[in-house]
Amino acid sequence: MIGILYKIRSLENLFKVKKYRNWALPNNINEISATVYKIGSFKISILTVATSENSGKIEIPFPEQYSANPFISVTDNDLNSNNLAYSNISIGWASHSSVTIKGYTDTFKLIVIGDD
Repeated sequence: MIGILYKIRSLENLFKVKKYRNWALPNNINEISATVYKIGSFKISILTVATSENSGKIEIPFPEQYSANPFISVTDNDLNSNNLAYSNISIGWASHSSVTIKGYTDTFKLIVIGDD
């Protein structure tokens, strides 16, 4: 019976979800929110960044640091199919705690994947 309770407690601590809002507001960011999913030592952060400028360059801090440089994916939410600016979005080299994005249009979403 003790073994079963130990396994149940281990599973309860396996998966965690945290939500963040406006933990850092660098220049030109109106609002920033994130949901961080932790599965064991693996972490996925989904960030939504609302800005007041188009196609600028901005450094986005992560709500939680990663133990190594994470993988980053970005989606610009405000583009229509006729807008060619999408090809100008670029992602800088991510550090443990932030990434630089340039060529965005207003609001965009980041997915950050890496080790906790």
